[in-house]
Amino acid sequence: MPDPIRTWARNTCPSRVDAVQGPAAFNAGGQPAKYYKLACKGIDYYAWLVPGKDVLVLGVNGKYNDLEVPIVQAVMTEVLWN
Repeated sequence: MPDPIRTWARNTCPSRVDAVQGPAAFNAGGQPAKYYKLACKGIDYYAWLVPGKDVLVLGVNGKYNDLEVPIVQAVMTEVLWN
């Protein structure tokens, strides 16, 4: 996928594709990675991208969601690559 973040934004909130915030750089288990946020209709959507590993993780923040932002961020920084 040539531009996974633009595709994610277009699929998540077509009317707000240009509202993606980021990237914020971080380290995902020794690999350069990027973190993005997209606010749409009162909901915050998040994406973590590790280009060198072709990994894209998507989530929505909230205490009842499986992919809560602080948990995903912690896992992404501690991941071990094979």
